[in-house]
Amino acid sequence: MSELTEQQKLQRIQLDADTREVMSTPTGRRFVNHAVELCHIMKLSFSGNSQTFFLEGERNIGIQLYADINRACPELWDEMRAEDRDRKQQIMQRLENKKGSTNG
Repeated sequence: MSELTEQQKLQRIQLDADTREVMSTPTGRRFVNHAVELCHIMKLSFSGNSQTFFLEGERNIGIQLYADINRACPELWDEMRAEDRDRKQQIMQRLENKKGSTNG
């Protein structure tokens, strides 16, 4: 890989600062998590037809987001994913509670 120019280094520094700023709040982490989930980075994109190209494009954007976050603030990726798991568990619990109260 070639060396970064001075301008590219400054742009990378700014991007990393912006990434840390967005990821520093629960709201920012929820938004980024939603965007990453839309990109299906943890799913197989092969479809057996031309849809694969579209899915790979989505996935590529998600992988780039992951790389930016992992470079700038990797600990916040883990925090974001943990918050998402907790949020989904709370939703499931509420649904179960609602289901139980309507059957009662």
